Amino acid sequence: MNAMLPLMPTRSDKAANLLSTAKALAPILARSRPLDRKLLSSTMTMCFGLSDAEGGWIWKDAYDASEAALVMQVRRLGQQFARLEDAPADIMTLAAVQSALCLTQTRRSDEQVQMDQFSTPLELASACVLAAQIRPGDKVLEPSAGTGLIAILAEVCGGALSVNELAATRADILQGVFSGCPVTRHDGAYLHDLLPSSGSFDAVVANPPFQHLDAHLDSALRCLADGGRLAAIVPVRAFNDAALLERLEARGAVIGMIAFPSNAYSKHGTSVDTGLIVIDRSPVTARPLIVETFDLLAVATAIQALPERPTARPRLFRSVASSGLLTAGARLAAHPRSRSALFASVAPVDYATKSWGGQTQDVGVFQAYQVGRIACDAFPNHPSPLVESSAMGTTSPPAPTYRPVLPAATLAKRWISLEQFEVAVYAGEAHSEMLPGWWVVDKDQPHKVQLVADGTPEAVQFRKAFFVGDGTGVGKGTSSATVLADNFSQQRSRAVWISKNETLLEDARRDWMSIGGSLNDIVPQSRWKQGEDITGDFCLFTTYGTLRQPARGEKKSRLKQIVEWLGPDFDGLIIFDEAHAMANAAGGGEGARGLTKPSLQGQAGLALQNLLPKARVLLVSATGATTPENLAYACRLGLWGGPDAPFATREAFLEVAASGG
Repeated sequence: MNAMLPLMPTRSDKAANLLSTAKALAPILARSRPLDRKLLSSTMTMCFGLSDAEGGWIWKDAYDASEAALVMQVRRLGQQFARLEDAPADIMTLAAVQSALCLTQTRRSDEQVQMDQFSTPLELASACVLAAQIRPGDKVLEPSAGTGLIAILAEVCGGALSVNELAATRADILQGVFSGCPVTRHDGAYLHDLLPSSGSFDAVVANPPFQHLDAHLDSALRCLADGGRLAAIVPVRAFNDAALLERLEARGAVIGMIAFPSNAYSKHGTSVDTGLIVIDRSPVTARPLIVETFDLLAVATAIQALPERPTARPRLFRSVASSGLLTAGARLAAHPRSRSALFASVAPVDYATKSWGGQTQDVGVFQAYQVGRIACDAFPNHPSPLVESSAMGTTSPPAPTYRPVLPAATLAKRWISLEQFEVAVYAGEAHSEMLPGWWVVDKDQPHKVQLVADGTPEAVQFRKAFFVGDGTGVGKGTSSATVLADNFSQQRSRAVWISKNETLLEDARRDWMSIGGSLNDIVPQSRWKQGEDITGDFCLFTTYGTLRQPARGEKKSRLKQIVEWLGPDFDGLIIFDEAHAMANAAGGGEGARGLTKPSLQGQAGLALQNLLPKARVLLVSATGATTPENLAYACRLGLWGGPDAPFATREAFLEVAASGG
């Protein structure tokens, strides 16, 4: 007789499998490697013995496992995160970097919806703990702990922690991750009646369910000792709920209401606007104004302006060398800093121009690649051997004269290879030239231009673009970041980075931070609603899909939103990452049903280039175009159309390209 195996693991088995998954993922996070869907799926399948398709687990389980791994990573970096009060903006940025290594949560479970489970992004968790002013010896309660992302920060700051979680599997995970502290399993709305230590806590840090917010906040306040502080993440609408605020003020004084940046929770599966409410268990004072913030620095500044907690213990200042923030190999999560700090010391990079050495040895059907005309000991050779086509290997590159300007800190760390520096040199060389000829941009269809005589009213010249066509493994992202650093170093303080989708924002930030940049230097356009004015100096990240969004009523198009922010005389950098996404910008290619129509996002890319003629355009793509017809977006390479171009028209270029010329 054979006993039938259960189709699904028991609750305890499930938690054990999730903890095993977390332990397997933690070393990957420790190396600052992002968790992708394939890796997470294979690790879950290995630990559960079944795939998600076979019913072994669901993606909500996988998200919980990755969050538990992130908790382990924060504990590993506890000495750095313990400096939260000493360097709040830096540590919150570090938290955002670590959070960015995990997947964006796009799938929900019935339990998640029923119990209103949306885990706290680590950077917002750090804001919550910072506001509570948790210091060594404080008794701290997390009443709806989830997977422990807020609780772990309270722990590393020295708090004597107690955690509570109603969801059974998550409570089991907490039991495994926080083995040294009490873990209870009550409904947080009744915790003040069920917890023996209720009324003795110095601080309560919480991200309560928004469905029953009033009851959870009231219970949390009643768990505090006199003079204690509640710091809770709430929907922004709560700040304008007069009845709710009056009920809370029956228990204590509301001392802070800070609205987080828009879409702060988007990575964790919701677009609800959120904020931080801070309440002291003390006599009521005048209700504060709502503080709007647009980035982590503003959040940290607003929290630092809060009054001291009545029962706050003396601060213990910690000093950690910047070199100790991460292991030497963990370039992604380098010590956070502001852009002003990184660019406090910059200088032109000197190099020697050498004679071309001719062809190199064959590597299969390719030739080994070597930097042809530049010699500079300030940069290491690329860590991986590179190759190029035999045809390219027979051509000598021109001797450059352009000297990029880069931060001294970036150069000292030798984070850029010589091959990546070469891209910055030749990009700067191209961007130093204006293409011959004068053009008038069509006002109604700005993706179209017409060649005109010099002196024609409203005629413009276009700055020459540069195309990076390197394949996988060369580090096109780091090369792009190096060109961006060159522009920022020369006081061109605004830039645009365009890519295929929103998830590539994390890749852009990773590449930028790999050379010493700050997370907050790259800001998504989605932070501003359509029709709003963009303000500030930074690199704006957007997507081709966003760029093509038309005007809606009185709300200007996303393209116009960018152009107005940059201004007509903008001469900074525009990076078209995955530039082949603008393929078929002019149409006319052969499709299954005849000639294809122009793509809207291709036309939007052309329009952006035409409306900002002085912009320094960097086109980046490993594939470029599947057919020559798809290269219409590369209009500023000078291949066709101008008085000195090798081809009078794009059609002439296509004819020669089609014939193999």
